[in-house]
Amino acid sequence: MKLVSIVKNIISESDKRSSIKGIFGFSDEWADKFHEINPKLSIWVASTFLEDFIKRKMSSLDDSMKTGKVDSSKSKNSVIDFLNRQGTNFITWRNEYEPEYRHIMDWVTSPRRREQINLKSLNFLEALQKSNEWHESLEGNAAFNYEEKNEVIIDYRNDDGVGFYWVDLKTDFSQEESDRMGHCGRDSGCNLFSLRSLNDIGESRSHITASYRPKEKTLREIKGKKNSKPKPVYYKYIIDLLVNNQFPIDALSKSSYRHENNFQLSDLNSDQLEYVFSKRNELKVYYLFGDKKRINVNKQDPNIILFKEEASPGYYGIANVETMEIIKNYEYSIIDDSPYTEFLSFKDKDGESRVIILKHFKSRKTGDEFIIKISNKLFEFIDKEEATKLYTTTNWDDLESWYRSKQKKGD
Repeated sequence: MKLVSIVKNIISESDKRSSIKGIFGFSDEWADKFHEINPKLSIWVASTFLEDFIKRKMSSLDDSMKTGKVDSSKSKNSVIDFLNRQGTNFITWRNEYEPEYRHIMDWVTSPRRREQINLKSLNFLEALQKSNEWHESLEGNAAFNYEEKNEVIIDYRNDDGVGFYWVDLKTDFSQEESDRMGHCGRDSGCNLFSLRSLNDIGESRSHITASYRPKEKTLREIKGKKNSKPKPVYYKYIIDLLVNNQFPIDALSKSSYRHENNFQLSDLNSDQLEYVFSKRNELKVYYLFGDKKRINVNKQDPNIILFKEEASPGYYGIANVETMEIIKNYEYSIIDDSPYTEFLSFKDKDGESRVIILKHFKSRKTGDEFIIKISNKLFEFIDKEEATKLYTTTNWDDLESWYRSKQKKGD
């Protein structure tokens, strides 16, 4: 296709996903994601993301992700290949870029914005800076002689109607909430809740905006005015929202804009956490395991699971998901050069392949070590004697004989 034709397609095509795939080489998954963020500006999103990712992120990627997969100095194609393999669940995209692009789109599409924007002249960081400046310029306002018309879902008001209450705004964009709170009042695909109050002289204010995704049963954002972190004085109201039954909440999203300003379960004290967990066990599971990836299940007890933290460098730990017991805290790394970290392949008497994986872990804090044997995705704890026998044995039948002899001895 000639360059002129490509440009015409970019300008005229309402759905730009095919152009994103054809010009950049992004996968269907990425093209769909850029389209979801903004159909009309999806090519700008794809282009600026690729440019910024190569410039600022490639050098800081964890070596285990980078080695042997991509060399950013060679070509953009190698970076595209890497991103396509990672997919849109890639933690750098999910926790950093995606919420920031949505933040930019709130600025670009807001009816409150006065100035004209030539977004195509801006790179990612320039657009993010201008978006931040615009969001910070918004001011929150009080309403006078206000009559609440939204559905009240949790009510703390007295007989005179004075006090706090939560309302369901039943929308993902509220101009009213934006005016009250000094933020964009938008979270695409979510349902907005607002903590409001009415005082005895008729002033009505909003204090906290929360966005909820019903299908995921997840609170994406819980923020105060101008996207600030909620103050502890509001925690008791947030707790009641967390444990409400009308809108069940299983988790708090980690991919929201300015996540550090979001309310976190870790903001609560031990008594508050215990209360929340007693009412909503799903939030306890999320709190303990929500940022962990399940790696392997224990052969003897399927409730015992080897986890890895999603954040880099990603330490390992072992926990019981039924009792919530942390068996090995999240402070272990695999000792890659250990003889007890090995991929073993055996041939049995019928010529069939038998595979066992050994992994040797060591605590970065205490120096404690443990070894596991993985077969058919199930793991068992083993000692160094058994691990040594495994990596020094070349015949599966010999290994079977050794196991049987141990069983006879009662080992």
